[in-house]
Amino acid sequence: MSKLKLVLLAALISMAFVFSCSSESDENGPNLSSSSVATQNNSSSSENAVLPSSSQNTALSSSFEEPSSASGEPSSASGEPSSSSTGNGEQNSSSSFAQSSSGNVVATSSSSVAASSSDSSPFTCSLTNAGTTGKVGTAINTNVFTVSCNGTVTNTLSWATNLTPTVAGNFTIEVSRPSTSNTCSGMTAICTIFVEELPLSNSSSSNNSVASSSSAAAGIGNCPGYPLASVPSDVKNACVAMNGKCYKCNPDRSVSDCSSSWLWTGNTFNSDSYWFVETACTGTTPSSSSVRSSSSLAPSSSSIAPSSSSIAPSSSSAVPSSSSIAPSSSSVAPSSSSIAPSSSSIAPSSSSASTISCANVPSSGTAGTAITPPTVTCNGSTVNSSNINWTSAPTWSNPAAGTYNSVKATPNTGACNGMQASCNGTLTVSNPTFSCANINTTVTAGTAITPPAVTCGSTTVASANITWVNAPAWANPVQGSHYSIQAKAVCGSSEQTANCSGSVVVNPKPSSSSVAPSSSSTTSGGGTVCSQCNDAVNGGSAKTTRYWDSCKPSCAWSGKPSNGQGTAKSCDISGSKLSSADTKNACESGGTAYTCMDQVPWKVTDNLSYGFAASHSDADCGKCFLLEFTSNGEGGMSGTIQGKRMVIMISNIGGDVGGDQFDLMIPGGGVGAYNALSNQVSQLGGSSSNLGQQYGGFRATCGNNTSCVQNMCNTTFAGSLNNLKAGCQWYIDWFGISNNPTANKKEITCPSELVAKYK
Repeated sequence: MSKLKLVLLAALISMAFVFSCSSESDENGPNLSSSSVATQNNSSSSENAVLPSSSQNTALSSSFEEPSSASGEPSSASGEPSSSSTGNGEQNSSSSFAQSSSGNVVATSSSSVAASSSDSSPFTCSLTNAGTTGKVGTAINTNVFTVSCNGTVTNTLSWATNLTPTVAGNFTIEVSRPSTSNTCSGMTAICTIFVEELPLSNSSSSNNSVASSSSAAAGIGNCPGYPLASVPSDVKNACVAMNGKCYKCNPDRSVSDCSSSWLWTGNTFNSDSYWFVETACTGTTPSSSSVRSSSSLAPSSSSIAPSSSSIAPSSSSAVPSSSSIAPSSSSVAPSSSSIAPSSSSIAPSSSSASTISCANVPSSGTAGTAITPPTVTCNGSTVNSSNINWTSAPTWSNPAAGTYNSVKATPNTGACNGMQASCNGTLTVSNPTFSCANINTTVTAGTAITPPAVTCGSTTVASANITWVNAPAWANPVQGSHYSIQAKAVCGSSEQTANCSGSVVVNPKPSSSSVAPSSSSTTSGGGTVCSQCNDAVNGGSAKTTRYWDSCKPSCAWSGKPSNGQGTAKSCDISGSKLSSADTKNACESGGTAYTCMDQVPWKVTDNLSYGFAASHSDADCGKCFLLEFTSNGEGGMSGTIQGKRMVIMISNIGGDVGGDQFDLMIPGGGVGAYNALSNQVSQLGGSSSNLGQQYGGFRATCGNNTSCVQNMCNTTFAGSLNNLKAGCQWYIDWFGISNNPTANKKEITCPSELVAKYK
């Protein structure tokens, strides 16, 4: 019996010695003394451990090698990781236990580490050194990451330009492999780093120490002072006091975000409104286990009993029950009467980084018409388009015409703040169809005209918003003809032009100078006004040009059609009529037959003239046509020709004259393809040094310059060329040097004055 007492006494001394030694654990282990247990709330896994190492457990086990007869086998209970992770995202793995002779359970298993599931992509990015963090407002150095392609580190990379975090929390950076690379070409990976808030000026505690009651803010109302001992149970409604105000986790953050340990227990209060928002100091009081003790850094033996899910000795012995052992979410240290904790293995949890995605962009749209942007989701929830910064995208509410690809979306708030998503596809925005209706109308000057309708897509454009080209003043048009009318207006994102086919003819108002209907009336210009000169001109439209080459007219050859008028005459170089219709053309070598100089045009009244012209066919020889001019021609003029009338008799044909064209015989109008005029002018005292351009003559040389045309008339047709000079003067005075005006035509009976000059 005395021997047994000595053995028991030796065992008790040994136990006392072991527990005394174990109280002086290293900086990563807890104090297991009965008076207090110190815990750390830092996010680093090494600083967050509260269990002794496996070597310490072995030492404890060897001190109690003799198991009791009642229970000498290790418990079948195994450690079950709890549902909550440590501040660094790690979970405790299973452990096994042995019962000592004193009834205390000792951990005997060694630690193991289970890696979290890895990304299935062959192109990955991770921190080179686990635990590396960034600072708000400081650009992240990409050298802290290791980027691998199929497990091989690669350095040929393209990094995102935004490397500076603005708020605390997880910060993601996009890195891609250039499309020209041999492997992982065009792939993209996301690098994640935790960003710490900049420390407050009054924060002096180190990362490795637990904030004491002296450094914690004073509580206000129901809100305890920051920091807390652990994460409160109701993270969405719990409040804390800091700097005389109360705060709660921003309602925009998720429960997962608000459950971050560093947010509540860290030594630096995150004043960014992204995480905390000010609240009334009557909020939900955090659970008592979350509030730091004001008496000591170590909770007393009465306040650290494990929760119902923690390791608990059996009521009859020190052997743990067979139920799964799951540490609670809060840091738990057993009391002096409980069992030594096991060396639980640590398994990092899967990454909690936010995920962002963007749907395909629409394939097409219309400029000026709102387009619905592609849907952007953050962690599965749709992000409001107004909270997104778009890159390479149109203005969705009022898009401009163009092609948009490589569109990217970057939320500017929420959990995906600063993250960027690519929106696949190409958007083509086209301008709407811009068109102008046809218009064909004839009115009297001063009579309002309804302009043609102009549409942009399906919308009619207000006339006030249209710029008209070649159009009359619609409300009060003046005499003239208007062709090639155009409408210009903003349609879509730019100004567009539409052609309005047709024409507008504005006739002059009736006046005393109008052509009189009497067939016997005369004017100072000579001749009578023909009986049909006031008829409606409805035989179709025609173009007019001009020429004078002095060649023998085609209708002056014998055998040509006469249409009852006989053969046209030709003259010698001085203007005297030739007796033979077969005299050789002066435009041929040795020819002497010229156009008779009295066949120049002349004025009958202010609004009527007579003259001769060439058409496209000999069949027209001897025919007469009434022309009513419908425009002032091209390039301006002095005065107006529009609305005036002219009767022409066909005496020539032209190989380059079209079927709807009359080539008016006007001295100075250009010699055209043939030229007998130079010789005639030089022989009769004029100047052939400058006959104007071959086609268009004096007007083509001078442009809309009446003085220039007048000087050329005077110089060229001097001497014995009075008839030709009179015809050139008619072009200035009556025709207003008009350049190829258009006209309506009608075949009529030839006036006697024209017939007399024709033959």
